[in-house]
Amino acid sequence: MSTQPRLEARVTVQERRQIALEARVEELSEDITASLDQLSVHLDKIETTMATKEDIAALATKEDLATLEARINIIETTMATKEDLATLETRILDAFKQVLAVVNPQSQPAQ
Repeated sequence: MSTQPRLEARVTVQERRQIALEARVEELSEDITASLDQLSVHLDKIETTMATKEDIAALATKEDLATLEARINIIETTMATKEDLATLETRILDAFKQVLAVVNPQSQPAQ
């Protein structure tokens, strides 16, 4: 009697693991797509509500401009920077590399 599980059992376990990993990658992909879609909607709303500085000055009072400036300052302080996006991209790429290493460890270079 062998101490190793039968080939069929090992293949079944490997297939389950593969399916679980692929499902997780698909979920992550869908989550990222949904987030990007939401971001796109928000950017579209911002673009449609923007006006030129001259238009605002012609229509707005000083109090309106002060309120607008305060709102812009809030947006600038909460908006992601290029560095924030680069960090996020790095984290996502690292996560995908980890998934790929688990899914197909033979294709990874020796470290």
